[in-house]
Amino acid sequence: MDELIKYLKNTVGEDSKLENVPNDKLDKLPFYLREIFRFQLLRFMNQDLLLAELKKSQMPPMRQLQIHLANLRKIFILPIAFLLKDVSAVLRNKLVGSKVNFIVPGKQLFLPDLMMDLKEQYKTQDRTIKKLLPSAQVVLFYWILRKNNRMEELTFQQLANELRYTPMAITNAIADLQRFDLCKIVGSKGKHIRFEGARRELWDRAQPFLINPIRTTLQLNTVPQELSVYRTNISALAHYTNIAEGDRLFIAVEKKQFAELPKYVDVNHRDNMDDEIELELWKYNPGLLTDQIANSNFVDPLSLYLTLLGENDERVNKELKNLLRDILW
Repeated sequence: MDELIKYLKNTVGEDSKLENVPNDKLDKLPFYLREIFRFQLLRFMNQDLLLAELKKSQMPPMRQLQIHLANLRKIFILPIAFLLKDVSAVLRNKLVGSKVNFIVPGKQLFLPDLMMDLKEQYKTQDRTIKKLLPSAQVVLFYWILRKNNRMEELTFQQLANELRYTPMAITNAIADLQRFDLCKIVGSKGKHIRFEGARRELWDRAQPFLINPIRTTLQLNTVPQELSVYRTNISALAHYTNIAEGDRLFIAVEKKQFAELPKYVDVNHRDNMDDEIELELWKYNPGLLTDQIANSNFVDPLSLYLTLLGENDERVNKELKNLLRDILW
């Protein structure tokens, strides 16, 4: 398994983690599946996967493999990836054609559920890791959090005015959402966006494509009065859940807004962890998803969830689950 972790690190530049599958889940598996595969949970690119390592050298026929996948999906509500030591050209084509997730350490990483296809074996490195544009994520979260259908009544121009983007930026954002099958574009002259499915379903489907809003963080001793900042991190999680806030203040602002204050940065920005304020510079304006939706002093709960996802603090991870549970989808 060390080879797998090293391969993933070298391939995408991020650490991965393997964990044992809970016994109560393993006990639900048919005996024959445990004879064919060894199962572990893989934390990769902020996504949990069920890793099924083939114990034998012979892969089951594709029809049988599809049956195995169906049985596994009944028990695990997770993407399932097969870990193989090697793969023939014929088997590879069948797996790719059937959009079956698989990893061959050192040779190929094919995870269509995560929109990834990296072929190191052929030196072409067809890297297609895809994530939503920041503007597209704003549009999606705006729809989920407002809890009404008025947004679908707005033309692209009207939506651009409401979200304070240019018409071209909104057009690109909606096209991005459509590429990931998260929305449809309806109409001809006055185009509108149309979301299909429940809001929680959209959130779940969008998981592999969502981005962490944070571009970078700064340690400060004071906050410029010219900026409209929003509480984030523990300072916001304490508002939405029962976790204690702590002594440090965590605030967020769009990066380009802060960049307009060079004098302030030069005088007050210090990489000193003793400073009482941590400022997150976001890829999009947190106020777009907060004003008139939630309490205007705090970042929205969906973006907050993404900024804290993967934290090692068990208290934070527990409250993140509560955060999602308490959202009125």
